[in-house]
Amino acid sequence: MNRIKSVFSFMKLRFRASLLYPTGFVTDIIREYVNVGIWLFVALFVQKTSSSVKGAIGNYVGYMLIGVIIFQNADKLMKEPFNTLSKAFWEKRLEVYDTSDFGVFALVSGNFLYTFLFNGLIQISILLLVWPLLKAPAIEFSKLISFIIIYLLFITAIFGISLIGASTFFFLEVKQGREPVSWSVSTLVRLFSGVYYPLTLFPVYMRWIGKIFPHYYMISTVRSAIGLASGISLRNAGIIMFFFAAILLPLGIALFRKAVIFAEKRSGMSALV
Repeated sequence: MNRIKSVFSFMKLRFRASLLYPTGFVTDIIREYVNVGIWLFVALFVQKTSSSVKGAIGNYVGYMLIGVIIFQNADKLMKEPFNTLSKAFWEKRLEVYDTSDFGVFALVSGNFLYTFLFNGLIQISILLLVWPLLKAPAIEFSKLISFIIIYLLFITAIFGISLIGASTFFFLEVKQGREPVSWSVSTLVRLFSGVYYPLTLFPVYMRWIGKIFPHYYMISTVRSAIGLASGISLRNAGIIMFFFAAILLPLGIALFRKAVIFAEKRSGMSALV
């Protein structure tokens, strides 16, 4: 119970801090809209000028927007724990949080949860705004419930990946810059998971690369559910996403805990500057 209270206390602390600095709060919202807006213009241009795209994908604008919205949200969540550790480290607060048995883990979990809720609301508002461009029917309530469950499993898997990435903060002494895990996953997902274009454009021997990441199945499921492209069923997507979550979350937690112990032994909790 104390662990849960600590997680929510960090989440509420992050929320209160955002209210104290409304400029940053508003800028974060605008940034998300601008990012999606840029890809919207790109998709409109490609759909209008490329006959091959029109032949392969009837509604390329909707196809790309779904991929971009899901990817951007997941990408930000993947990087959140590492960024949280980095900020606390250089502000010399990390060693204070480490005095609690679960302070560091509660810190990254609380910030992850806040980002999930905050960014999730932004992405939902963007999705509702661009829905007419998707030219998609409303999702049935029964399918909507299944989709929400699958998406939560997807976010659970993303949390596992984010913890693996955050563990490199201590294991590899990556105290500044980009950590290699989320950067590698982000790059491979962008290229091979069908975020911007279908995997059928790649040779058969390269199509497996995107399928090793949960992003591919989440994006494919949403596109299939609203009729933008053929894909896996909700049932199969739920089973696949469950296995991703069941493997990645325990692995991420285990590596993160070992990383914290590793840092404690090597005095890696404080910035000696």
